[in-house]
Amino acid sequence: MPRRTRIALTSDTCLFSPVQMHPASILRVGMAALASCIGTQLTEWRALKLEHRTTVVIIGVTLTYLRDFGFFSASHINVDAGLTTRRGGRFLELECVLGPADDPFAVLTVLNRPVTLSGTEALDGTPGSLDSVLLARFDADEHDESPVARPVIDATKALETGGELIDKGTMSFTVSRADCEIADQWQNVRLPDWLSMGRERMVFAAADPRVKTGLRVPMTRLYAEYRRPMYLGDEGILATRAYATAGTVSFVHELRTVTSGAPEGVCAVAVEEFATGGQP
Repeated sequence: MPRRTRIALTSDTCLFSPVQMHPASILRVGMAALASCIGTQLTEWRALKLEHRTTVVIIGVTLTYLRDFGFFSASHINVDAGLTTRRGGRFLELECVLGPADDPFAVLTVLNRPVTLSGTEALDGTPGSLDSVLLARFDADEHDESPVARPVIDATKALETGGELIDKGTMSFTVSRADCEIADQWQNVRLPDWLSMGRERMVFAAADPRVKTGLRVPMTRLYAEYRRPMYLGDEGILATRAYATAGTVSFVHELRTVTSGAPEGVCAVAVEEFATGGQP
């Protein structure tokens, strides 16, 4: 059985909205679990950077809420996490199960890509794979050679072909240092907060009452795919479309940089799903 890391987080009110634990809060917990798993299964993250000139960045997120769970549900949040190497070290996949072992309230899967650092103070690097020394530190049952899923693409195609477009809108933003991590590159964990702002702005202005599902009930699923980074001072546009299907309202988000001189293209794509009756 793959090795597991178990941590307990004291619950506080800032982790929650009135309806559930914030997606960004869960992703931040996932980052803490990732650091712990790297330390247990590979080496301390600082040593990973300094000695192996390697780090990891998030490229995909799947978050599934299994049941209602709010601030008053428990004094602590139990997290059970494990790290698996995918495709011979090309990817690292983190699985986090949140809540009691016999009754979890959410499951978070984070796909990470190893990055080879140049060695400069800017901590710049290029996508790579784990070297043979690091790869050998994974146990036999922590290797997975199966294809990597891309649920964002499947969910988006299904909505575009089978869903009813009920609203759309845009929101502009600027990446501040508070949005960045050590390399002055955006914190991937901030993405759910930007998605929420774009969705809520649409909800407040919506004429179609179905759009308001995106604020009135708990989220059931979040899929996100990160395609390129943003940096301190970059200006961005979040374009959001709302779709209705049987029993679900979904919001499809595309985040682009509009900073002059920055590479063109989509930086991230995400899908938020809300069951019209609340949790499934």
